[in-house]
Amino acid sequence: MTDPTLPSPSRHQPSPPPPLVVFDFDYSLYEQDNTDTIVFASLAPTLFASLRADYASFLRDSRERIAAVQAHDRPDKVTADVCWTHFMDHTLNRAHSLGVKQNDIEAFFSTE
Repeated sequence: MTDPTLPSPSRHQPSPPPPLVVFDFDYSLYEQDNTDTIVFASLAPTLFASLRADYASFLRDSRERIAAVQAHDRPDKVTADVCWTHFMDHTLNRAHSLGVKQNDIEAFFSTE
């Protein structure tokens, strides 16, 4: 018998997403300096060639976002706007638009 004071579980509640576990392979499982960028050298060479300039531009734009955030008195959002992870997310989206798919990246790391 169920306790009538407890809420009944809904059959329509979505399950929470599974956790995402990320590991940085640099000089551990993969003998390269920066696995964040080396994959682009192989799979998207034109994108790789522009990474340094793109990151400088990303940082410049981020500084402008920081100034705007600080102007609105939201210091909690400042650090979220400038980080390597956000840049890599941006870069992976660009790689995807150039035709690089998840299985291409997986294949790259499984053969290296």
